[in-house]
Amino acid sequence: MAKRQTILTKEWDKKDIVEKVATVGIYGFGGFILYKGYLSIKVLLAKTKAEAEIKELVNSGQPLSYSNYQYDIYADGLYQNFGYWYEGGTDEEGIKAIFMKMNNDADLFKLIQAYAKHGSLAGEIYTSLDRDDFWNGNEIEKYVNAPLRMNGVKYQF
Repeated sequence: MAKRQTILTKEWDKKDIVEKVATVGIYGFGGFILYKGYLSIKVLLAKTKAEAEIKELVNSGQPLSYSNYQYDIYADGLYQNFGYWYEGGTDEEGIKAIFMKMNNDADLFKLIQAYAKHGSLAGEIYTSLDRDDFWNGNEIEKYVNAPLRMNGVKYQF
């Protein structure tokens, strides 16, 4: 049985190694740009949704407790506390301390909005903290949800 060949294969085989590497590099770079654009749109949508929630909560009588700058500081602190194993690991107590400062749902949504520059806060929580750890129990409950509930925050992760 004869081997099937396509025009693409014949054209690709005619190229020298420099052309092949350049072609793959250009397509890879284009894919990367598209991916980054997708992430930017996703972050923008998350910020917009959080902004709408914040407006609604503030209008219903839940004031923001801090300045925008302070929420940025808290978001940066969370980002640093969500460490990878090669960075020394996650600082659960540091995460808990920041969530203890959220006084209402508006504060939490403002923190989510501020964290968007680093990615998804919920995604990072579910990635870095365990829901069912043999040694530590439910870390999300212990370090995130319980501190939020203690301050009357209804939203839970």
